[in-house]
Amino acid sequence: MLSKLMRRKRLVVPSLLGMALIGMLSLTPLLNNAHAQAQVGKDALPPVKVLIITMFPPETQAWLSQGTWKLVSKSVGSIDSDDGVVYCQISNNKCNGVYLTRTGLDKVNAATSMMAVLRDPHLSFKNAYFLTTGTAATPPYSEGTPGFVAWANWVIDRDQGTHVIPETAPDYPLGYQPPNTSFPDNTANFHLNTELVQKAYDLTANLKLADSPQAQAERKRYPDQANRKPVVARCDTVTSDSYIVGSKLSEQTKYIAAKLSDNSAHYCTMEDEDSAVTSVLHRFSFQPGGPNYLQCYLNLRGATTFDQPPPGQSVEEFIAEHFRVNDLVLGNIRLAASAVIEKYLLQHPCQND
Repeated sequence: MLSKLMRRKRLVVPSLLGMALIGMLSLTPLLNNAHAQAQVGKDALPPVKVLIITMFPPETQAWLSQGTWKLVSKSVGSIDSDDGVVYCQISNNKCNGVYLTRTGLDKVNAATSMMAVLRDPHLSFKNAYFLTTGTAATPPYSEGTPGFVAWANWVIDRDQGTHVIPETAPDYPLGYQPPNTSFPDNTANFHLNTELVQKAYDLTANLKLADSPQAQAERKRYPDQANRKPVVARCDTVTSDSYIVGSKLSEQTKYIAAKLSDNSAHYCTMEDEDSAVTSVLHRFSFQPGGPNYLQCYLNLRGATTFDQPPPGQSVEEFIAEHFRVNDLVLGNIRLAASAVIEKYLLQHPCQND
């Protein structure tokens, strides 16, 4: 009898806890809605014309330091209190449709924040553009150099596929075998809207970008880099949660980018988030009649450093040196992005429905 009573108590307690949990979950949309209302206030937010996507504080601050911005939505349940927040740019005392968010570093944080922002019931993304503006590393043999910026045609995920030590698997060139990318939910490679990328490049190709003595000195340490200057380029970005450093890994990254794009992608920037951002944008098109956000996405990355040490320096020394020209490249990114926003994106709503 005692054992039966004990079993019954064990059943009753979890049942009560389960009912309480269900009740709490049923209130979650209301709580989130109330939270969002508290951020928005009485005035409804205008539709998003452009969502600028940044990843970590210096990238976000590069925009917030220019003009007037208003916090319109706070993140809920984020690891960092500022990941997933949304600001709107203020012109003539009202929101002008240019919004700014910060995702947090690496793919998991980027995907989580983007999904939360796109699901915000008080933000309308109909006819919106999405624009990533962030820092990256660049290989010295590419179009890249510290201070340059690049519009990507392709976003490639380096981490997917089979990675082995090359010497142990001769049939795997450079130690890599690509994943099967034929599945609908493939997130290894994304070919961006060619016409939109070309338009962004055409509007910015002749911009005069800033340079710095620090960047010039760094270039002199690398063959064929000494006389380079920051320019606006059109080449491709590769995402990895790992910090990839060294000439062999750089060559492997170049190979992976080409392999996953039928030799179309030309690796010139390495970052940590963009395949996650594009995956979330693409995911929305899976819904019946869902929006094609990915067709309205632009990716602008700028190089703060190289992805390998110069000749004569070890990888360990290069990492310890931690050379970066963040301020230089963030200014150049903002210059190029602002030109495209003002001259095209605000004038021509994107047809993403």
